[in-house]
Amino acid sequence: MLSIAMDRLQVEKDTRIRYQICNAVDYQFPSNSFDYIVSRDGLHHNEHIDIVMKNIFKWLKPGGKALITIYGKGHGAPKTKFQAYVENRKYHLKTLEQMVQVTKDAGFENVQGTNLTKRLRDILIEERTRALARKGRFLEDFSEETFNSLLEGWNDKIDFIDDDNQTWLQIIATKPL
Repeated sequence: MLSIAMDRLQVEKDTRIRYQICNAVDYQFPSNSFDYIVSRDGLHHNEHIDIVMKNIFKWLKPGGKALITIYGKGHGAPKTKFQAYVENRKYHLKTLEQMVQVTKDAGFENVQGTNLTKRLRDILIEERTRALARKGRFLEDFSEETFNSLLEGWNDKIDFIDDDNQTWLQIIATKPL
């Protein structure tokens, strides 16, 4: 996604937006640099989400807003397959309540935590349905094994959601004035 955005930036020459690939724990932007910080489904790869949230807080201007979506964990007893999936992907998952608290602990106010898991489940079902409908075209370029692996991934994620193991969370928060 970032490469698409960077390609568009080169074509459109819009200098109002900057993209940067960096480690949010180690990289240091100047304090009070941004009006908005948006992170889409990336922070769960970071073991130190508390440090990341403190950095986001520091980097925002007073009154600035953070919008974050992140994979989370539910309250169901973790199934073995889910635990292996999380370990394999090096996810560091939090519950919605934990993410709200980490965000508040970083100094944010007006913290709104929303569980978007139903929408994630719907998206996964839509993707799976679309893939099944286009299987023939897919197999013109890829193997049956690859197709079945993708299908298994969608089915597993739907099962993880149904078992209340995996969630999709949204956090919106404001840095005080």
